Amino acid sequence: MTRKEPIAIIVNKRSRGGQGEEIFRKVLKVLDREEVPYSAHETRRKGDGAQLARTLCKSTFRSADDRVLNLIVIGGDGTINETVNGITDFSRVRMGVIETGSGNDFARELKIAGDPEVLAERILRDIEQGADPVRIDLGQVRYGEGKSRLYCISSGMGMDALATKLADRSRWKKVLNRLHMGNLIYILVTIKALFTMKTSPMTMDADGQESSCSKMIFTAFMNCKAEGGGIQMAPKADPTDGKLSLCLVEDVPKWKTFFYLPLLAMARHEKLKCFHFQNAAAVRIQLKHPMALHTDGEYLGDYKQAAFTCLPGQLRMIGLAEHDR
Repeated sequence: MTRKEPIAIIVNKRSRGGQGEEIFRKVLKVLDREEVPYSAHETRRKGDGAQLARTLCKSTFRSADDRVLNLIVIGGDGTINETVNGITDFSRVRMGVIETGSGNDFARELKIAGDPEVLAERILRDIEQGADPVRIDLGQVRYGEGKSRLYCISSGMGMDALATKLADRSRWKKVLNRLHMGNLIYILVTIKALFTMKTSPMTMDADGQESSCSKMIFTAFMNCKAEGGGIQMAPKADPTDGKLSLCLVEDVPKWKTFFYLPLLAMARHEKLKCFHFQNAAAVRIQLKHPMALHTDGEYLGDYKQAAFTCLPGQLRMIGLAEHDR
């Protein structure tokens, strides 16, 4: 019998209020049934996903020059983001995703949903058949003193990042996740952010095209259409087009933004004059006052400037349904 290629798993068992562990067991059931060798590695604290990915890359690549790491990530958007930031050579990694988080924006974009056993079987099929991975763009943000971070879904400065900051610090987040109402926290903190945040003058260079505004509320640099558990900031974004989709909101009275929220939630905000959209491969922004910055829902701090770049086709994905791409 031909030996099957081994698979490494990075899993967050505590995701989706503890359901991650149940989903993990269903995936192992498929691997055991198919007699696929695997190693499982659990994240227990913040940063573990990146560290585990780095360790797996190191141990896999040093054994042979042509060795490929077959990696399954079982977790939410945060676990996926950490894992991506730990990969040291994307050309030698084939990654499958079984999302178990509360937001699941990445899985929604790639139409990765359904029975975890079916998803696991799909990943195994692609590995066994040597199917060409689907190449997905990644975003990269550079900020602070030489800091940088990759992202799968979105990065942004202003209101959406402040909402992320407030959500991370809210004691209600875990409670709502247990009740399978995790998306509600983003709506609540977004409303709070709208009425507490301060705007800032901003200048921007997008692929050499300069622009400015006097009262920036937020700018989202989207790789996928939606963030925050399904809020479609950029309904036309495409994670395979080699561009970031910018959504800029400026100069809106705070009382009026409250009435715009339902339109944003329904992805009917594109015709509002205060919303501006643009696609670009590289963007640099400068603010007069520091504003919150996030990547894939993780608050990174408050900064006056940041640079955002699209990395075309960086991530090699397996296990996507044939009819989806």
